[in-house]
Amino acid sequence: MKRLYLILLLLTVTTLSFGSYQDPDVLLYKNDTFEFNIFDSKIYEFIRDSLLKDENDTNRIMEFIHLRETCQNVAGGYSKNSKAEWTIKDNKLYLIKLCCSYFDSTDFKVFFKGHLVNGNVLANWITDTIRIGKKPSHCWPFRCYYPEESLLYFKNGKLIKEEKFINPPMKYSPFENDSLEKYIYSKLDWKRIIPNDSINYLIKIKVSANEEEKIDSINYMTICSKHLKNDINTILETINEWDLCYYCEKFLRTTKFVRLEINENNKRKYWR
Repeated sequence: MKRLYLILLLLTVTTLSFGSYQDPDVLLYKNDTFEFNIFDSKIYEFIRDSLLKDENDTNRIMEFIHLRETCQNVAGGYSKNSKAEWTIKDNKLYLIKLCCSYFDSTDFKVFFKGHLVNGNVLANWITDTIRIGKKPSHCWPFRCYYPEESLLYFKNGKLIKEEKFINPPMKYSPFENDSLEKYIYSKLDWKRIIPNDSINYLIKIKVSANEEEKIDSINYMTICSKHLKNDINTILETINEWDLCYYCEKFLRTTKFVRLEINENNKRKYWR
């Protein structure tokens, strides 16, 4: 009964936090240090699956459960001071460190029986294409810009191919934080929008632009009157500056979320 409980708890714990945004891991490669964009689930799913195959090893199962509770997302760096370090030797990928205070008392290598080579963990469960880069000048959720970057192709932990890219310079939009909302407020015809009666409603919009920096995608996430929508669209279409970002030499669209509050307070503040 205890063993069944531990297995169920193991399956529950290893589903936590996967898919959330993570800072990159660290890769030591070619006498240099790179950001290594790999999801933490790659490590934890492997440990989980190996423990499920050896379900009688209740001590290691309990160690892993404590690990996940103490250092959630340790391998992706989502929690503060939690990262994994990797290296490539003889075209093979090794996991050399899991940075987490939990390992002050527990060596993470106990979870990788049969995968130790000269004291390091051979990551032969990794079959994936992983992006590396140095010194990102800007990061959005789920993606960072690198002036130079590479794609590493792994099969069973072996590096089989590397592609290098040099990206065009990126450009920042002047519309950061709430400046896009303020720009729209300043252009609206408030007298026509709120003539007499008090109105108070919220409009949410998702906006993105093409490589020529012209807004060509406007999606309303809340209900909005046809006339007001036309006014907002006309204002957005006057914008000719937007973020320019590139991923492996390809243009990467960036999206901004606009939150407009149509009410008397903003009318008094922005009415021309």
